[in-house]
Formats: sequence, structure tokens, C-alpha cells
Amino acid sequence: MKKNIHYFSDQDWFTNDGPNWAHDRNKTAVENNLVPIKHTDMDDSHDIQAHILAEIESIV
Repeated sequence: MKKNIHYFSDQDWFTNDGPNWAHDRNKTAVENNLVPIKHTDMDDSHDIQAHILAEIESIV
């Protein structure tokens, strides 16, 4: 895995501050994003979809 991207809603009370991590940062980057939308609306977010597709294109 080259990069692990996470999105967290700033509107959900169950989100904690624990970062996700990689065993070897030379092999895997970790990116955590706090977004101002509900967790249930993330799938339909064009901004999130565009960011994920851009990251995939930059790696492939």
C-alpha cells in the first residue's frame, strides 16, 4: 500500500483523536482528513471523490 487516506466527519460525536499509522512510513503514507459533513454524506461528496481519484492517478 502506497498511501492510506482517511476521512472523518467533524459532526460525529464518536470520532476519536487516534491517528491511523503505518508500520513503515518509507513504504506507506497516512493522510487523515477532517471534513465538515456528516459521515453518511461522505460517499456522495464530489470533493472527496475527486481527491481520492487524484491520489490514485498520482500513484498508478
